[in-house]
Amino acid sequence: MKNRKLIFSIITIVMMLWASNVNAQTTVINTSKLAADVKGYNGAVPLEIHLKDGKVQKVVALKNSETPSFFQKAAKLLTAWNGKTVKEASTMKVDAVTGATYSSNAIIYNVRRGLNSVQKGKTTASKPSAKAS
Repeated sequence: MKNRKLIFSIITIVMMLWASNVNAQTTVINTSKLAADVKGYNGAVPLEIHLKDGKVQKVVALKNSETPSFFQKAAKLLTAWNGKTVKEASTMKVDAVTGATYSSNAIIYNVRRGLNSVQKGKTTASKPSAKAS
């Protein structure tokens, strides 16, 4: 009898945790239009900013025209905002990567533009892009 109660309790807890994760929705902010004027060395550097429970989950680079070797260096910045609240992330001081300054700055300004738009309530969520890399 004790084992059944224990097993039932464990199953109940697992189901509650699963249900809370299912109900938590991820919001995806695409900066393609929000920051179309923000350029790297070779053009726009659009991003997707994934938010969940008011925090940045990840930042994903979308297709862009940057030189791959330079962008790969700058892409190290994409994790800088992970786990931060929208407010914290939007005011962070993030340094550009040496040797990839234009691409780095484009990433930084895209994230700021996207997060500032969220704070002002001017952004609507979108589905993640199939183009995300």
